[in-house]
Amino acid sequence: MSLFTWIAGQPRSQRICRIAGLALFIVAFFLPACRDTDSSSLVHAGRLAGWQCAWLSISMIFDRAALFSPLFFAFLGGCINPLILIHLLLSFTKRFSKVKKGVAGAVLLCMVSTWVFFIVGHFVPLIGHVLWIAGALLILYPELAALPRPGVNRALTEPLSNIATE
Repeated sequence: MSLFTWIAGQPRSQRICRIAGLALFIVAFFLPACRDTDSSSLVHAGRLAGWQCAWLSISMIFDRAALFSPLFFAFLGGCINPLILIHLLLSFTKRFSKVKKGVAGAVLLCMVSTWVFFIVGHFVPLIGHVLWIAGALLILYPELAALPRPGVNRALTEPLSNIATE
């Protein structure tokens, strides 16, 4: 399926969200993403751009000691980038809807892991991190909006014509 066919087959709101999200996601890699607030923190880095954070977190996969330390939370945060790429590739087809929802859930868990690392590692998120998260959420919007909401009254969310015919 070509890119133009895929874009034409998507509802307008989904296209806008995904394109805007991808733009924010890419721009975030070139902006300052976080800064170190404590000289005794886990990583003595000062201020890191988004691409530096991505490189450091993914490179931790080769450090066995990092996988059994608080740095593991940073590694999980770095997994957001390949997961978003997988999600974007899967979004070119209408198949694999359960896989796309699973990837979206994994991205959300990795986001939480990133924030845990910020707390444990004494880091402060900067504009690059905020745009990175916003971009990822906009990319995932179609799958997140389609998830069932627990505790929502069906009568409030369905049109009256559907309820009256039952």
